[in-house]
Amino acid sequence: MEKCKASNQKTCFVTFDQPLYAKAQEIVANNPKFTNVIVRLGGFHLLMSFLGGIGYIMGGSGLKDIFSTIYAENSVEKMLAGHAYARAIRAHILCHLALAHVILESLEFTDEDRDVMKQLLGNLDRSTILRADENEAFRDVTTKFKEALAKLENNGPTAKLWIQYFQMVTLVKHFIEAERMGNWQLHLNTVQRMLPYFHASGHFLYAKCAHLYLQSMFDLELKMDPVEYKKFTTESFFTIRRTDKCWSGIWSDMTIEQTLMRMMHSSGGLTRGRGISDSVLAHWTLGISLHNVCEAFENYCDVHLDTSEQHVDARASRISRDDQDLNKLLHWFSQHPPFPEINSLFCISTGLVGDSTINCHLSRKMGLKGLNQMVTTYENFEAIKFKRKDKVIPLLAVNSSIKVGEETICLNPLMLFQRMCIAKKSEDEIKDYLKYELAPFPLSFF
Repeated sequence: MEKCKASNQKTCFVTFDQPLYAKAQEIVANNPKFTNVIVRLGGFHLLMSFLGGIGYIMGGSGLKDIFSTIYAENSVEKMLAGHAYARAIRAHILCHLALAHVILESLEFTDEDRDVMKQLLGNLDRSTILRADENEAFRDVTTKFKEALAKLENNGPTAKLWIQYFQMVTLVKHFIEAERMGNWQLHLNTVQRMLPYFHASGHFLYAKCAHLYLQSMFDLELKMDPVEYKKFTTESFFTIRRTDKCWSGIWSDMTIEQTLMRMMHSSGGLTRGRGISDSVLAHWTLGISLHNVCEAFENYCDVHLDTSEQHVDARASRISRDDQDLNKLLHWFSQHPPFPEINSLFCISTGLVGDSTINCHLSRKMGLKGLNQMVTTYENFEAIKFKRKDKVIPLLAVNSSIKVGEETICLNPLMLFQRMCIAKKSEDEIKDYLKYELAPFPLSFF
């Protein structure tokens, strides 16, 4: 608040990850002197949680085997959990592109439609693509594509699951686009459409906090100065930019990860190669403050770091690698069709068929049900409670789940064993842990 006052800013924005967001909202709500403080939920970590939700819903569907064709298996585990962010985004977008290729092959386009697409994609003014919806001829192409999605969805539960995956990755791309372009309305609409999937995948804390975040952002106009509100929403001041380029906006919490946290996690940082003793922390804090001194010297000497106009992903080597990986995915999908006309839900890589309890293909429907239940049952934020049985059950539960009471719980045997290793105080205790049948795998597996 003091920083905002010093810069004549009437509204003070603070951004937190989910655990601190809930506490900060409570503090602001209970203290009248914080009326000009607006608490925002970190979009970068929200997206990581959503990626983890996609990984849960698609567990056992064959997505892991698809990603394993272009990434190492251990990396794929982290990608599906939403942690290896850059690799996860690239893999999902490539898979999204491969699925779109499969869908487009099933459509019949006229010569006029093909000319429209060629003209649009070959235009030197790349912003033309962003205004494609204004082109009536192109709207006909998109209408055909949406009709194809609806038609394929009726092929059966397996096809419905993969169409649902296609739609979830589309939300991921919209969420990134909203921040990169500074499109406030698209940002709010995308978070709103993400809510059912947070409920369905069991990411209940984000389901709860994202709902509160949306409510507070919709009421923003009532709390903010009209001039600042216009700048924040219509002039893209809600994103953080290092340059004035079109596609350069990033989330507040991503900025923190790329500056302060990046220095801490890199080689020689606090978490790699150093301890966290008082002397090390003192040196580290001093080093951070000296960074500002170095920056001041650079400005005084008129020394600046110039960046290329070309994005790193637009380089020839990156494009070549993307093309090779896309061809691998297309070859995989040619052998394992994602939209079969079969009235059963099964894994397209192994053929393992799910029973009547598997409902991951109904994630949006189940999520909307949970969302509606939360809104109608509870009157305030603190009273909201969730149950694990409200989550959808993925295909992974067919051969890697146990029943606790009346609940079916999916298990990751690797994570289970890692937790045992952390919890044990001696080698004898690990023997005690393994006496119990904690997972449907033989003990020799461990």
